[in-house]
This record gives sequence, structure tokens and C-alpha cells, in this order.
Amino acid sequence: MAQKVFPPVGLMYLAAALKKAGQPVRVIDANAMSLDDAAVLGRLEPMRPFAVGVPVFAGLLPATAALIGAIRARLPGVTIFAGGPEATFNPAGLAAVVPGIDHMLRGEAEESIVAYVDTLRAGKEPDGIPGLFVPGMGPGDAPARLMDLDAIPVPDRECVSENYRRNRYYTLLVPDRRLDCIVTSRGCPHRCAFCYNWRFRQAYRSMDNCLAEIESLRAGGTKTIEILDDNFTADPDRAREFFKAIRRERWPLRFRIKARADAVDPDLMREARAAGVYQVSIGVESGDPGMLKAMRKRITPEIAMRAVRTVMDLGMYCHASFVVGFPGETTETMERTVRFIRAASPTTVALEILAPYQGTAVYEQARAEGTLVGEWTVDPDAGQPWVRLGWTRTRQDLVAARKSMLYRIYWNSTYAYRYARMIIGEANPTMGRYLIQEARRTWPGLRGLVTGGRKVRDA
Repeated sequence: MAQKVFPPVGLMYLAAALKKAGQPVRVIDANAMSLDDAAVLGRLEPMRPFAVGVPVFAGLLPATAALIGAIRARLPGVTIFAGGPEATFNPAGLAAVVPGIDHMLRGEAEESIVAYVDTLRAGKEPDGIPGLFVPGMGPGDAPARLMDLDAIPVPDRECVSENYRRNRYYTLLVPDRRLDCIVTSRGCPHRCAFCYNWRFRQAYRSMDNCLAEIESLRAGGTKTIEILDDNFTADPDRAREFFKAIRRERWPLRFRIKARADAVDPDLMREARAAGVYQVSIGVESGDPGMLKAMRKRITPEIAMRAVRTVMDLGMYCHASFVVGFPGETTETMERTVRFIRAASPTTVALEILAPYQGTAVYEQARAEGTLVGEWTVDPDAGQPWVRLGWTRTRQDLVAARKSMLYRIYWNSTYAYRYARMIIGEANPTMGRYLIQEARRTWPGLRGLVTGGRKVRDA
């Protein structure tokens, strides 16, 4: 089982824009509904669509390519268009490996998708549409960008109402599954080397616009709201204004936010706590100062430690995320990360192997240095690309290192007691099932791994 399944907010925004323009639209959330390609086609065929849009993510490229191929074979006359990160950052490369795509809409498509569908319905070839890329017709337009977020309608939740009714959207720390997600801003001013963010100038919704959406969610029975902003605390004054506005409404809601470590100050976090924030997610990435500098995080382990402890001391959950396998990673830097996590003891930890996405600085660096192994491909047997380090022979070395780190982080009395309290005290069996799943994955990887700062191998 996954840690979370959230509503497809991006697709819901596009559906809302099309509905506002009078265009009929349906959303199939195959992820939440656990649909295979045959089941998706079984839903598509009765609709008799003239166009089908598919978001494309690098990590799901083989599965997405297979689905597009299946749609093309079963519905040969349908127009297939794509969006999402791969279409935005690598449209020519995507067109080369997935020839079934007719057009791509790059960037933020709430306005461009309306013009695009209007053009198709008129029987014309799309042209002059912001962000449009047509395979074989040159570089196309730059990604479309929206600055007035109040001008677009809020996500259309009715298009996935079945999934809401069946409680298919969840995350581990929300036992009752009565959660939803909102976006109050887009973009991030920072340029971390592993992130493919292309919008460095943020766009914000007005406070009234945000509050109106939150009120509609509350009225519909939502109890917990995840704020999906890339960097909610990029503007601390705006974040503080948001928390004060929430407090004035006296809504019985809980919130989860993301924050940069250097924006976590006690006063702001007290405001957050008073407004109902119960979890703050912080991207720490490493406990080693040299690695943080290489990643362009512009923070130090000391700043990150203060941030985690500030959140925890105020009685909120702290989720901290980390990356292993960035260029320059060694057994010593991984050991410092483990020591950092054990000392900080955040509520939950995400430790993932570096994914060198196209459009990121680390991808370009690894290609230039000849350390990029593999590429993002539609071949399901190819595996995920990775960056070769001095001590690695295969990606399995990174997999083994991650397992060892997770074992040393989680297999101790502190986390055992904490999670038992969450599972039993908060009546959260979903977390219990997930932890059993992760324990089974982690336990077999105890031999031949990074241990105590040294790398050892099986005898």
C-alpha cells in the first residue's frame, strides 16, 4: 500500500476550467480506483471521447506509454494530448519515445486547454495556443504560466465524487480519511539542484479566494486539509496572515503544510499550531553540510535541527524528507544523515534514492560528468536512472544503503513506542498495515550494507 493517495488536484483544475467554458469533461483517476489499462479502456469506450488527455510523469513513463498505446489501438480516431512534468520539460524527448501523443500542453494549462479543446471541436489544427507543442513542428511555445490564480475556477471535485464517497483518498496520519487538498500558491523561488521546478516567481491566490474554497470543503464534511503548495512559507508574512484568518473563522479543521527549514521560526509555528496545523513537512535532504551545499539547499544541519525541534516542541508532527545518492555522497555523509535523524527524531521520515529528473541541475551535472546511468525510458525493464558514485557498482548498492539507513533509523524503542501510540491511540490501522509492509521490505537488507559509517559486504 502507498503512504498516501491524494485527489488529482491538477486534473480537477483542468476539469473545472473546461466545465466553466461549457465543455463536457470526465476524469478517470486510475490510481485511486486501482484500474489497469483494460479497465480504463472499459470506462473510456462508452464515453466515445473525441480527445483524451494524459499527465506524464518520469517515474510512471513505462505504464503511461503502455496506456497511451492501448488507447491508440482501441480508439484509433481519438486525439491524445499530454501534460505534466515530462511534457513541460522534455516534450521532444517524450514525443520520440511515445509516438502516440498528438499534442502537448506545457506548463499551467487551465487557460490553454480551453482554447485547445475549442480548436479541436471546430475541426481545426491547434495553433497559437500558449504552451502548445506539436511533435515534428519545431520547439513549440514556452510553458504557459498563470499569475492571476483567482481568475481560474477552484478544482472540480464532482468529477471524482465516486472516489470521495468510497474514501479512496487517504494519507497515513489521517485515520478517518475525511481529507482533501488545496493549493494556495504556485512556484518556489529556490533552485535546489534535484528539483525540476520551472516557476521561480510565485503566484498567489487571494486570501478570500482560499477561504471560500476551505469553507466549501468544511461544509462538505472535510476534517483535514493538506496544503499542496511547493513552498507555503516562502512568504512568512502571507503564511501568518493565512493562519490568523483561519483562526478567525473558528473552523474545526486540521491542516498539514510544507515549510523550508529556514522559514520555521517559533512565532510562525505557534500561529500555525493555533490555526489547527498538526503536521509540518520539511525537506532536510541530508545531515551533512557539504551535501546540503552541493544540493543548493541554502540551509545547514543546524538550521534544519532547530526547525524539526521547533515543530516537535510545539506539539505538532514533523515529517522530514531526505535524499540518498546525490553526487558526492559517501558512507560518511550517509552516516551523518543517520545521526542527524536519530538526534532530531522527526515524527516520520522519507528517505529516497535520488531520482535525476530531466530539467534538473543534477541531471545535467551527471550527464556532463559521465556518471548518469540509464535514462528515463518507456522500457519497463530498464529501471530508474541513477547517478554512479565512487563506491557504487550498481543501483542495488544504493538500494542496500537506503535499507540499512532506514533500519538504523526506525528499529529502536523511540519509534516503536511512537507508532504504537499512533496506531492504537488514534485508531489508525492504515498506518499499522503500512509499517508491517515496510518492515518486511527493510528487514532482509541487513547484511552487506552501510553500517556504522563503514561499508561491509556479505562473506
